Amino acid sequence: MIMNIVNVFAVWTTVDEFGRHGELIMVTENKSRAETAASGRGWYGGTADIQKRKGIKVDDNVYLLDVENASEIPLGIDLIKETKNKKKRALAKLTKEEKGLLGVEDDDDDDDY
Repeated sequence: MIMNIVNVFAVWTTVDEFGRHGELIMVTENKSRAETAASGRGWYGGTADIQKRKGIKVDDNVYLLDVENASEIPLGIDLIKETKNKKKRALAKLTKEEKGLLGVEDDDDDDDY
C-alpha cells in the first residue's frame, strides 16, 4: 500500500445563489475531468463548485485533508451517479410487495448527471 499527499480537485453541487455546497460529486486529480463533472450541476444548471484540495492518496482512493470527517473517497467516480446506481440495484432485488411494505417505489429518475 502506497500513500502520497496529492493535489486533487473536489467538485460539489451548489444549493443556492451564495455557492453553498450540497453533495460531493467527484474527487479527481484531473482538472478537465473535474470541469466536465461540474458542468450543469450547480445552482439552476450552472457550474458546480470546484476546489483544489490536498488529500492522502491510498491506492485508487483519497482522503481529503481539510474536511471535518475525512472518509475514503474513490478517485474519478461520479459519486451521485454511483449512489443512484446502487439504489437501483438494491431495489431490483426486491419484489413489488416488499417495495410496497417499505414504502419505496422504483426510481425511474434517469437524470443524466
